[in-house]
Amino acid sequence: MGMGYIIGWNKSQPEDKQWTELDFNSYENSLISWLITNALEKKYPELYFNITKKESIHLIEFYELSQNDFMTAVTAIRNLIKNGDESIAENAELWNLDVEPLIIVDERYDPNFEL
Repeated sequence: MGMGYIIGWNKSQPEDKQWTELDFNSYENSLISWLITNALEKKYPELYFNITKKESIHLIEFYELSQNDFMTAVTAIRNLIKNGDESIAENAELWNLDVEPLIIVDERYDPNFEL
């Protein structure tokens, strides 16, 4: 069974395209979930909980996060990818191809954010 990911929304887009979301099959979900867990669970446990609290109903949500929390999560995951080795190449590729395009159109996105 797959998982729905709601990244956020962009009110400047046409109404039917404002939500930035995607669905992953179970294998893809395992790759993205691994990134989220390893980047956030220990260092940012409250943020991790806020993103994954609806996991039992097959939903991962970023859209309720503040701009700071959104960018903290994104930056932590990017740092994990950047500092990771070849063993997470497939995780990184999926994140970069499918999730990153949704992040950069989100109104909370700040390309100058640093942890």
